Amino acid sequence: MLVEHYPERKGFISSFMFASQGLSGLLGAGFGLLLTTTLTTDQLEGWGWRVPFIFGLLIGPIGLYIRRHIEEAGEFSQSKEEKIPLVELFASNKLGILLNIGAMVLSTSVTYSIIFMPTYATKYLGLSNSIGYGGTLISYTILMVLTPFVGILSDRIGRTRLMMAAGLLFFISVFPVFFLLSHHPTLIMLASVLFWLSILKSLYFGGLPALMSELFPTRVRATGMSLSYNISTTIFGSFTPFLLVWTISATGDELAPSYYLLFTSFISLMSLMAIRKYFTIR
Repeated sequence: MLVEHYPERKGFISSFMFASQGLSGLLGAGFGLLLTTTLTTDQLEGWGWRVPFIFGLLIGPIGLYIRRHIEEAGEFSQSKEEKIPLVELFASNKLGILLNIGAMVLSTSVTYSIIFMPTYATKYLGLSNSIGYGGTLISYTILMVLTPFVGILSDRIGRTRLMMAAGLLFFISVFPVFFLLSHHPTLIMLASVLFWLSILKSLYFGGLPALMSELFPTRVRATGMSLSYNISTTIFGSFTPFLLVWTISATGDELAPSYYLLFTSFISLMSLMAIRKYFTIR
């Protein structure tokens, strides 16, 4: 919807989709920090954990208002209507689905790894809950502020070029930063690691929403994006905390999260190379 309303600045306008994730993460980490520092363990486990969910109910009326008052973009209104877009999608855009999922893998795995960091810091590094949530506050602030500027940059120099550079830097540095964190588990080190990961994540996913939209024609764009986005988020995002805990428990290696992120960054880099080859998107 965003890229169809502002086609001349796709990267910039669609980057707010992911910048808003930084805002939501900031609110979540803020609640975590507030509750863990003001409530006892019994209070937190008894009723305190429900407070953020009650606050989250506000999204309902806001979403309803947006849905009722926003107009369709001209590009969408002028396109041919597909009665069963899912059939058309699988008939002619299977590669787009596959590559969209692949491009999303790194972004969503890093997002859920950042969500997991308070647990990682507390359970495996011996830091306090407040330190874990304080570190993620830094991370989400960076994501919220930096992402729109990366969207502007992606409009100027190309999305895949910028994303591949960020993905390569991530692949090279993820093991060293987790190595440093596991051997020097302090607030400063945790904040530094989250700062670096957030910079790279912003550079990677600032242009990602626009890239995802460009892989599908207008008539099946919403279906293609929603399907590939949710498949990738479910498999490589939602399962990330479980996989990280399982790999650490199975191997006894506190660096196991870095191995998983190396794997996801490799998948995304290969997907971006294929996008440049088959879709000629720069």
